[in-house]
Parts: sequence; structure tokens; C-alpha cells
Amino acid sequence: MSAVADYAAVTFTVEEGRCLDVLAALLGRRRGEDLRGPTGTRAPHPALLAAGSDRIARSVARYLTHEEGHRARSFLRGGRRTEGRVWDAHLGAGFVPRFTVASRDLWLRGAQHLPALASIDPAAAPRSRERTVAQLVPVEGTASGDWVFYAIAHTSLRSFLLPAEEERAILRRLRQGSPLAALLDAEPDAGEPELRARFAPLVDPANARVVECVEARLAAAWGARARAHGSWRLTPAELLRRWGSLGRCLHAWLDVLDGARRMDLARPLLTFAAGVASEVLRGGGEAARAVVSAVPGVRSVGERDQLLAAVARVVDVGGRLLRVRDRLALERYGDERHEEGQLYVREADQRLGPARRQVESLARALAGVVG
Repeated sequence: MSAVADYAAVTFTVEEGRCLDVLAALLGRRRGEDLRGPTGTRAPHPALLAAGSDRIARSVARYLTHEEGHRARSFLRGGRRTEGRVWDAHLGAGFVPRFTVASRDLWLRGAQHLPALASIDPAAAPRSRERTVAQLVPVEGTASGDWVFYAIAHTSLRSFLLPAEEERAILRRLRQGSPLAALLDAEPDAGEPELRARFAPLVDPANARVVECVEARLAAAWGARARAHGSWRLTPAELLRRWGSLGRCLHAWLDVLDGARRMDLARPLLTFAAGVASEVLRGGGEAARAVVSAVPGVRSVGERDQLLAAVARVVDVGGRLLRVRDRLALERYGDERHEEGQLYVREADQRLGPARRQVESLARALAGVVG
């Protein structure tokens, strides 16, 4: 019998139980704020490691199959189109989420340090806290299963109610260790070259199944950010930072998809771009320009133009998607990207085609183009 199966018959100590409680909080199964004081275990029992590994693997599997798993979608395999649902064997052939020691270390180090970090005075021993954060999240050599676990932890970390500086630092390291977390969160501090390099592993044939399984999550995460930014309640500087981050993230991801000839993975971008035009900036180009120009706190024409440019760049995700659509529509039978083009043109026409005029009008108005 395997170690994973054996752990069910084991009685864990109070310390081990608290260690599993922290894992449950990292997996979003309970609130981290309920856990205070040290909870780590110095010499984890093999059964504890098996129990934790099993819970991580099960949560990752649920995460990958939960959203729209029932719906058949078309994807590329070796440049050829095929169709299926998330759990269909022919789509997932050869794919198993791969875990490294990073996931185990995040869990065990988190059990040791996260409740303590939440309990300390933020002004106490800053250098010690920096070392703790650096040790908490391994960022090198992670694999596809780790990426999903890190993405789950990235969402769940806020429940620990950590001091703001430590929370930001841990979230940053989770994004550094997981291209999926970085893609979902629209990394705020990275430039496009760095983002392209970070996202590239997601389209590797060994890993792309992760992206295929989380299309709805990606579209929902980006859409939620655009709607939040589109409330215009933040300062102009913060709005500029957030719209700019979203634009850099999505343009970098589009660069990666087009470069890898995987525009079949652009459905979340198409859904997002249509939503920006029809929901976030509804009312037409001039109305959107007026709203952005009237954001409270804008002190100069330069500030206004910077903010308009940042919002326009997000809108231009839709414009670029349409331009790629027109380019791939020219692919003919026998051309290298013909199958990809046929699939993408169909999806672009269905998802973004009805909003084409809105996207183009918004882009012109926000850029100050007349006519």
C-alpha cells in the first residue's frame, strides 16, 4: 500500500494537525487569521508529508477541472485542431501536474512562519522578517503542479491578515515562482520583456494543459481587475499603475501566444477585450475619454494623457486580437498556421467580432485620433 493511502490510518499530533490547518488555509479551505503562534514541525513524519502532498494534489486537480470542465472546446495538438472537455483523455494525454520540493517547502515553511508573521509587531526586526519571507517561498525550479498550488496560495494568502509589507513581498515571490500566478494577477512591477520570459513556460507543450484548463479563471480575473479599475475611485497615480500593469501583462501574454503559434489559447483575451468594450468602458469612445479625463485628482494635461494612454493600451489588446485575426485569416490550406488560423478566426468572430466597432472607436478616442 502506498504512503498516501497509509496516512488515513495515522493519528496526528496536535502540532501536525496545526501544520495541516495552515495547509488548508493556503489552499483556501479555511481562514488563515484563525491560526496564530508557531505551528511547524521540525521532523515531519512521512505520513504527514503524504497527507499534505495528497491534499495539495487533490486541490490542484479540482482547480484545473472546476471551471467549465463540462464544455467542449477546440485546441491545437501538433498544429492540428482537436476538440474535447477538460477531462477527456486525448486532450490530457501525457499531462500530469508535476510537483517539486517547492510545494512541500511552501507548505512546511508557511506552517512555521505565517502565523508568527501575522502576530508580530510590524516595526520589529525588519531584517529578520525579510529573511523569513525570502526563505518562505522557493522560486527556482518550480513545475506545473507547483504553479497551480502557488496560484491558489496567492489568492488565499490574504486570509492570514499579514502586515502589508510582508504580504506584498510573499505575493511577489509567489508570482516569481509561478507564471500562472503572475498571469492571473497582472504582475504590477515587471516590464514586458520580463513578463514574456516568465509566461513562456506556460505554452511549452508539457505545460500548456494548465492554461487550457483555466481559461474561465483567466478571463474572470482580468475582467474583475478592469471593472475595479474602471470604478475610477483610486488616485490618478494608482489608476495609472494598475491600468499600466494590466496592459503590460496582457500584451506580453499575447506576444507569447502569437510567437508560440498557440492563438487557440487566446479565448480568455477575446472574452476580456469584449467585456472591456461592452461593460467597463461602455457608452462609446468619446464618453470613455470624458470619464477618464474627469478622474478626480488629475492635476495636469500630462497626467491626463498618461492615464488615457494606459487605458488605451488595455483597449488595444482587443485591437491587436482583431489584427491577428485578420492576419491569420489570410492563411491558406497547407500554410503552417492554417489550422490555428481557422480555429482562431472562428473564436475571434464569435467572441470579439460583435464588439469590433466599439473596440476600434474606443482605441481612436482614447488615443485622441479624430474620425
